[in-house]
Amino acid sequence: MKPVTCIYCNPDKPEVGPVLHRLVEILKTYDAEIYIDKKAALEQGYAEYARSEEDLCKGDVLFVLGGDGTIIGLARRMAD
Repeated sequence: MKPVTCIYCNPDKPEVGPVLHRLVEILKTYDAEIYIDKKAALEQGYAEYARSEEDLCKGDVLFVLGGDGTIIGLARRMAD
């Protein structure tokens, strides 16, 4: 079974796009199943990886691209 790697992005951070693209390229080399939050996936051209926040909870690892507020906000929403 492939590891599921989830990525959540804060689209208000301009540096997120290039970091997301590099991270996806790295994860592809490891044959990981990639889930990206729907909004970021669609905005960055990764529609095939678009998933809901609920689906992101099902992954083996979660990368959060943004800042402290992005991490805290996502943790609060996932705890509900």
